[in-house]
Amino acid sequence: NNTTIPIMFARPAIPNDANITLPFIHANTFSSTIMHIIDRYYDRIKELFEYDTQNPKCCNQEVVPRDDEVALHIRGFTAEMPRNGIKKGYQEISPNKTVYELLRPDDNNNNYYNTTTNFTLIGRFHTAIVSYTNTMKDIGNFTNTRDVTDKTLSGTQAFCFLLSIEREIIGMSMSTYIQWAAILGKARSARIYSMLYKDRIERFGGGAFYQYNFTRNSRLKEKFSFESYTTEEEDIMLMLQHNKTGHQNRLRLPMLADQSKKYVIAFN
Repeated sequence: NNTTIPIMFARPAIPNDANITLPFIHANTFSSTIMHIIDRYYDRIKELFEYDTQNPKCCNQEVVPRDDEVALHIRGFTAEMPRNGIKKGYQEISPNKTVYELLRPDDNNNNYYNTTTNFTLIGRFHTAIVSYTNTMKDIGNFTNTRDVTDKTLSGTQAFCFLLSIEREIIGMSMSTYIQWAAILGKARSARIYSMLYKDRIERFGGGAFYQYNFTRNSRLKEKFSFESYTTEEEDIMLMLQHNKTGHQNRLRLPMLADQSKKYVIAFN
């Protein structure tokens, strides 16, 4: 149609003699506006961005998901930005919290995962992933845990791996990589989590907890769940505040009342 594209989203004109072979995904952000488009045109988007699974540069046929595999994406923002990643709101869930909260039994004490569950931890930075792998094996007793990094697969091949997961993929909301894998892939379940802590909340406000309510596409609504967790540092602050005052100071955040986990965030 003749809809005018806002300047902030405009792209340079493509030369008439350009050789365009394949479409590619470019995501500036996963705002509610973008997700609304995905919600509305999901089937057409999936058809447009079909992966060349027979091309070894796209998919490594020697590293494939096992039966009933769960993929946990470790983005490694703090490995990429060690000096200011946390302050910018990019902190991920810790290895300990991964075992004790992210993969814990649910409120009905049903353990969705067990010691025989096949887990693959996937991400760009081996140094960021190794502590998760060791903690899941040694503390969580998830013995069927392996890791896949850029030492094993390229970024393109790793994306193909995520697309091929049929059971579940888990990752943080700041990663458009894992969200596109959830949108385009085969996984029956996609758990997207946000970390709630002081620096992130000060930067993003109510948007610190990322979520979207799919209203048009029932498959996306059934597939996606949006969760939130606090950091270990915030938990310590909460306990100190509770011991000091005898009560908990509640920080009121837009959109969090019914969606966040059973945590109270407290700051001095």
